[in-house]
Amino acid sequence: MENDNATNLSLFFTNENSDFTIADDINGPALAVVVGLEFLISLVINIGVLMATFAQPSSLKKPSTIFLSFLVGANLIMTLFFMPFTIISAAAGEWIFGSTYSQKTAVCTFV
Repeated sequence: MENDNATNLSLFFTNENSDFTIADDINGPALAVVVGLEFLISLVINIGVLMATFAQPSSLKKPSTIFLSFLVGANLIMTLFFMPFTIISAAAGEWIFGSTYSQKTAVCTFV
């Protein structure tokens, strides 16, 4: 099982030390475009769902609507805080938010 995870990670990282770089067989700018489109679509849909939910205040009394609103809000927060880092690093072809391992992990921990 552990060997399967190492094989899957090797598709995205250039070595087993996971130095935060994309493997050579993945086109970084194309990945940045795909994630950028996903970012825009997610932003539009999440904001649209929240606007539709809050446009009808009577529906906010239902537990299912409250739960859905929190899920959409959490997805929106993740979209706003995590996807820009992915887009920038994919376009650059490397992790540019720190040069040492401790700086890289600090950025990932902070975000």
